[in-house]
Amino acid sequence: MPITFNADEIFEMAEEMERNGARFYRRAAENTSDDQTKQMLLDMAGMEDDHLKTFE
Repeated sequence: MPITFNADEIFEMAEEMERNGARFYRRAAENTSDDQTKQMLLDMAGMEDDHLKTFE
C-alpha cells in the first residue's frame, strides 16, 4: 500500500531537506582548513538557504 502525502507535507519535507543540507555544508566548512574549500561549502550552504526561501 503506497504512502500518500498532501502538498503541505511535501513542502515541509523539502524545507527540512534544505535545512539539513545547509547545516551539513556549514559543519563541513568548519572542519576544513582550506580557504577555497571553506568558501565553496559556505556558498553551497547559502544556495540551500535560497532554496528554503523558495519552498517557504
